[in-house]
Amino acid sequence: MTLSAEKDKLTYNKIKVDKKMHEDYRSNYLRRYGRLVDVETVEKDEALNVTLDNGELRIEEAYVGLISMSEQERAPFIGKQVGYKTQVDINELYKKPEQRAAVLQVKAEELEGINPKFELEITKIRRFADPELNEEFFKMAFPAGNVTSEKEFDKFIDEDIERELKRETDYLFTMQLRDYILDKAALAMPVEFLKRWLYVINEGKFSREDIEKDFDQFLKMFTWNYLQKHFIEQGQLTVTADEAMEEAKVFAQAQFAQYGMPSAPAEMLENFAKQIMENKEQQSKVYEKLYEVKVVEYLKSQIKVSEKSISADDFAKLAKEVA
Repeated sequence: MTLSAEKDKLTYNKIKVDKKMHEDYRSNYLRRYGRLVDVETVEKDEALNVTLDNGELRIEEAYVGLISMSEQERAPFIGKQVGYKTQVDINELYKKPEQRAAVLQVKAEELEGINPKFELEITKIRRFADPELNEEFFKMAFPAGNVTSEKEFDKFIDEDIERELKRETDYLFTMQLRDYILDKAALAMPVEFLKRWLYVINEGKFSREDIEKDFDQFLKMFTWNYLQKHFIEQGQLTVTADEAMEEAKVFAQAQFAQYGMPSAPAEMLENFAKQIMENKEQQSKVYEKLYEVKVVEYLKSQIKVSEKSISADDFAKLAKEVA
């Protein structure tokens, strides 16, 4: 297959960072360092301390988190102040049995014998407040000293958004490039043989109907993997053990971030990355991903790629078409 910048052209679509995206991301970032403050009136998604009393059981300082409720569920509380009283059904206020048991300070098996109709009195209303953008905040949030002012903070937010979005834009471009190369190559694959092969190697785990249903997607990935091997050889592409380890660290960092540790210690990352690389299946996935990245970069160098900034909505439509 011959590629050239004159004949082979693709567009790399970038998501434009708009004002709403910036404000939402900024707000979420600041919430990590915010605090709860007492307020007089319920407005939206405050945290409530309440007293619950059904005449037989009285619970003080019970917690009601409006943030976890739907707009319809929190509507009765909007505009209310400390001292407000109302009748509630504890089964509706706390949907899960384990929540009700924890709040009422009883065992789950004891819930059935408790009258669910309670009087609720609001005793405290607290709202999450963003931190002040002062020297104390910047030292806490950016100990390296790379952000020391609101202007630098807003710049950091935009750059962070772009880094987050790059994963999505890179993925979409990879899918578009893959489809373009598959169409251009137009390889005639042994379809019937591959269907029989899939049926045999799966030892009856999937019926022929199951294989038929998902075969088009399988064939696309199978052909793409086949072509990747061709381009790896053609471009003399390699992935080093150091590159694989760094990729494993990136994966490890993402895992820790999901559990509330956006800045895991280097030693912890190193150890987790080693565990990943010691697992043959995970190691294989790391190398496969890195080789695909290198193949995509190699192919980009062989064709003409134009960048275009589009809205998040337009990007979502494109991604849906490619999926």
